[in-house]
Amino acid sequence: MNDQRVKDEFDRIAVREQLGKDRRLIAQYEAGLAHARGKVEEARYKLGRLDERLERAR
Repeated sequence: MNDQRVKDEFDRIAVREQLGKDRRLIAQYEAGLAHARGKVEEARYKLGRLDERLERAR
């Protein structure tokens, strides 16, 4: 094998490893985003319920 081919093989390995890391990072980000959206929806629901009760109390 020539030196350039060996270098290309190692570069390919490095790029694939970085791609895997980036995909895992994105998956973690998306999971965190989904969790945060759920918390926002819970808070909006609770706020709506409180608003309804406060309107009835007037």
